[in-house]
Amino acid sequence: MKYIILALLLLGNSINIIASTEDTASVKEHYSIFNGVLTANRVNPAFMYGTYKYQYSEMYAYSDNERTDRPIFYQLGDGHSDIGIEVNSYVKLSKSSIVWGEASYRSGKKYNIKWNSTTDYALLYPYVMGDTLGGNLNNERYTFAGGYAIKTGKFTIGQYMKFRAEHEYRTTDPRPRGIVTDLSLRLGISYDYRKYIIGAGLGGLFYKQTNSVSFFREQGVIPEYQMVGLGMDYKRFSGSNTSAYYKATGISTDINLRPIDDEGVYISATYDYTPYRRILPNLNSLPVTTLYLYHYTCELGWKHISGVGWSGFAGINYEKRTGDEHVAGSSSSTEYAVITDMTMYRNHNADYYMGGALNIKGLSSWNVIGKLGYMDYGSKYVYPVRSMSFSKVHGNISAQMIKDISNDIIVNCNVSSSYYINVRKNMSMPYATMDYANTNLMEYTYVNCTDNYLTTYASIRMDYNPQLWKQYGMFVELGGGIMTSNNNGYKLYLSMGITF
Repeated sequence: MKYIILALLLLGNSINIIASTEDTASVKEHYSIFNGVLTANRVNPAFMYGTYKYQYSEMYAYSDNERTDRPIFYQLGDGHSDIGIEVNSYVKLSKSSIVWGEASYRSGKKYNIKWNSTTDYALLYPYVMGDTLGGNLNNERYTFAGGYAIKTGKFTIGQYMKFRAEHEYRTTDPRPRGIVTDLSLRLGISYDYRKYIIGAGLGGLFYKQTNSVSFFREQGVIPEYQMVGLGMDYKRFSGSNTSAYYKATGISTDINLRPIDDEGVYISATYDYTPYRRILPNLNSLPVTTLYLYHYTCELGWKHISGVGWSGFAGINYEKRTGDEHVAGSSSSTEYAVITDMTMYRNHNADYYMGGALNIKGLSSWNVIGKLGYMDYGSKYVYPVRSMSFSKVHGNISAQMIKDISNDIIVNCNVSSSYYINVRKNMSMPYATMDYANTNLMEYTYVNCTDNYLTTYASIRMDYNPQLWKQYGMFVELGGGIMTSNNNGYKLYLSMGITF
């Protein structure tokens, strides 16, 4: 860890060499939630040019803790505790070029994981390994990212790269170990046309994970299930096959429109497609499943910034998962030939939303954002037929006050609350063929998925930027929240750092 911290410090110092002195307006600009409305176009790196008037950099350490009375999902556990360090920066190299980036290290623990021995469960489900015992998991993550955009005439070209390395493990039986490398690249271009910027982008994703489970206790081992969806497992290869690896190469595209002066209509749309293959190395690299992950987003809105600022928007966030199981023939010299593919799993998760935002400037800046939405989820396994579906309506309200309480101190107060209400639910399971553990898994998941949830979170951040320190400053942030339902929980967050 000490080498990562040293690297982050060196990065911070190198950024500072080219940073210019900015006043406290840079803090307000980068942390205003109103400035964050209708910014989906930033997925295109060309649109990062002109995103901020002021350059800004910060380095901080943080602690993040979250617990619930019991897991919402067995596979994700009932909470985590993390500590980390991070550097973020947005710097103007010249009148026509900018760079931005981040570097971070995080170490922590996830509590009471069951039915999941694979890292990145939320990305790879349902095709993970799992067992009925589980336990706590240690986690380390390294992230490095950077982008560059340059403007030439009416054209702007941008490029962005992000790399994540993650290590997750347990030191008691069963002992899973997952090592992830995740690289994404993006290239974008935009053109100034009258009062608007129009652009398009293209990206690629390269993912790999090695995943294994070991047992050292004298009492013996327990089965590791190769899960295939809605509590089903690939029975032919479950039990003694305790290792797998995942490989994927995906593509991403986007189109965007944004007003040059930030006042007018916004349109952003993205499409991502990535097939994730699960391979069993102990069976001569036999591919057993492929998850086809599709992700679509579209957002349309209008923003007004003169005088009292306001915005209205609507959008959709849609994810579809389709899963193939590869059927292997009889083994020959430990080699298995894939003889056919069967599409056995289908899943969709759609979120339709609309909302508005308000910005009132004065001695203090007041921002309010409201959002209403409808979420529809459905999942089906073909044979034996299993299905689960539900729908929820949800609302969110966020409020912020940013105020100078002296020439050197800025206070930033935030509060937000979200409410999810279930309006439709249905589950069908072949209970006659299911054992107790499998039945408990699905009944527990169904009850928690269809529950109503109220979450509330508040935070306060204070920035100290004395003139004698020139471009340097320091800050501290404290946040906390609660979740209330049939399963209650809390969240605590603390960070301290410097700005430059």
